[in-house]
Amino acid sequence: MRDGSTYKPVSDVADRLRSDVADKYLADVAARYPAAKRTVDKSIQTYLYLGAIKTIMPNAKFLIVQRDPRDNLLSIYRNLFQAGTHRYAYDFESLADHYLAFRNMVSFWKQQMPDDIYIADYDALVRDPEDKARALIAACGLEWQDQCLEFHKSTGAVKTLSLAQVRQPIYKSSQKAWQRYGNGVMPLPKVLENEVSMSLNGINERIAKTCGQFGRDVADVQLIAVSKVQPNVRVADVLAQGHRLYGENKVQEAAGKWPDFRDEFADVNVHLIGPLQTNKARQAMELFDAIHSVDRPKLASTLARLAQEIGACPDLFVQVNTGEEPQKAGVLPSDADAFVAEARALDLPVKGLMCIPPVDEEPALHFALLRKIAEHNGLAGLSMGMSSDFETAIQLGATHIRVGSAIFGERDYG
Repeated sequence: MRDGSTYKPVSDVADRLRSDVADKYLADVAARYPAAKRTVDKSIQTYLYLGAIKTIMPNAKFLIVQRDPRDNLLSIYRNLFQAGTHRYAYDFESLADHYLAFRNMVSFWKQQMPDDIYIADYDALVRDPEDKARALIAACGLEWQDQCLEFHKSTGAVKTLSLAQVRQPIYKSSQKAWQRYGNGVMPLPKVLENEVSMSLNGINERIAKTCGQFGRDVADVQLIAVSKVQPNVRVADVLAQGHRLYGENKVQEAAGKWPDFRDEFADVNVHLIGPLQTNKARQAMELFDAIHSVDRPKLASTLARLAQEIGACPDLFVQVNTGEEPQKAGVLPSDADAFVAEARALDLPVKGLMCIPPVDEEPALHFALLRKIAEHNGLAGLSMGMSSDFETAIQLGATHIRVGSAIFGERDYG
C-alpha cells in the first residue's frame, strides 16, 4: 500500500500531461456520443476529483443537488447496483460515512471555486421547477430553452438507474420518502443524527414538532438564520434552499453582504439582532427589515427622528436585560414598561421584545419573564431562543428564534 509520500499535487503536473489527460477524456466522450454538443458526466464518484477535474479542464462546471440525507441514503439503498460496485450502498453506516465524505468534499471545493460549483436544493426544485431550472441553466452559462421542462418527452436512450424517473415529469413522491419506513426499517446512523438535527431541514422539523406538542401554529414562529461571520458561499447555499429570513450582528458586515444577495433574492428579509450605535442608525434603517436591539432612550430618539426624515421605519423590538447583567445591553425589566411607552410616544413601530438569557441560568425563567412584560404592554412579538434552547422558547411563546451555526456550520473568527 502506498503511503502517499510519492504523490504530487495536480498543479505540479506538467501542463502537457494535464492537457493529454483532458484530450483523452474528451476524445473518449466524443467517440461514445459523436453527435453531442455538450456532455453531462454524472459519475457517482466525481466529487472525489473536483479539484483535479478543474485543473485539467478549466471550463468545467459542477452541479450538486442537495436533499435530506435520509432521503438521499434511502434512494441509494433501494437501488441494485452492478455486482462488485458501490458495496457501501447496502449498509447504512457505510452509506453515512460516504455521505459525510461527500458533504465535506463539496463544502471544501465550494469555498475554493465558488463560481464553478452550483448547489441546487432538491426540495426547492420540486416545489418550483421552472424557477430553479432556469437558475441552474444560467449557472452553466447556457441559454434557457422551454424544452428543459419537458425532459420526460425525450426519446433518447437512457442507460442508468434513472430510467423510470426521467420518463415522467418532476414528481413529489420522493420527498420525505424515509418517513414511510421509519427508524425501525431505516435506522439513522449515529454519525448522521447531528447532520439531520442541526441543519435547516432539521431545525424546521424540530420547530414543527415543538409547535405540535404545545399547540402552537408553526406559521407563528419565524426562524432567523443568523449569518454573522459566515462565508458568503454558506449563506448562498441556505438561500438556495429557499430560506428567506436572516439575522446579522453588525451593520458594516451586513452592508458588505446583503445588497448583492438582494439583487438575486428580492424577497429576502434581514434583521439586526446585535447592538446598534446611534451613528450607524441611518444605515441600519436602510439595510434591515427589523431591529431587535432597541435598548436606550437616545437610540429611540434617533430612530424616531430618522423615521420622520426617511418616511419609513423597520419593525422594532425592545431588548430587555432579563438577567440584569451589567455587561449586557438592554433595558432592565423594571424599566421596560416605561421605555415601551416612551418609544410608542415617539411613533416608533414597536412590535415586540427581545432577550438573551444569562448562559448559566435556566432560560425558561427569562423567557417567561419576557412574555409577561410583553403581555402587560400588549406586544405580540417575542424574539427569544437560540440553538440550545429554542424549543423551550417556542413552548413559552417565541415568535422569532435565532439559530446560526446549526444551520451554516461553525463560525471561523480568525
